[in-house]
Amino acid sequence: MDIERECGFTLAGQLVVDTPCKHVHNKRSKQTIVNIIATLKRMAAAGQLPDGRMAMVYGWPGGRKPHDAVDTDDDAVMAAWAARSFVIALRLGESFGDQIPIDSDVMQQMMGKPPSDSAQ
Repeated sequence: MDIERECGFTLAGQLVVDTPCKHVHNKRSKQTIVNIIATLKRMAAAGQLPDGRMAMVYGWPGGRKPHDAVDTDDDAVMAAWAARSFVIALRLGESFGDQIPIDSDVMQQMMGKPPSDSAQ
């Protein structure tokens, strides 16, 4: 059984946002991230997300993949992109209701600081 199901998570994974990982997010970009998480949470609750260990979901500005978008099937390209982008670990479950919990690591990342476990 996947740990996500065992712990009752409806949404678990990494959210990669196309902004530099050291970027300090302003109020607008923070709200955009909260909106993305809320949309993913609604989609998960409605069963609209792919199921599987390595399921991937991409969101594009305007809701459509641009004609000049990178090859999302190229693992090297995607790894390089993720390495320079803002990454949030998501762990959401039914017990959270309409709330989107933001833990201290996520808050630190939104303020442009590394997560506490990497600041050693």
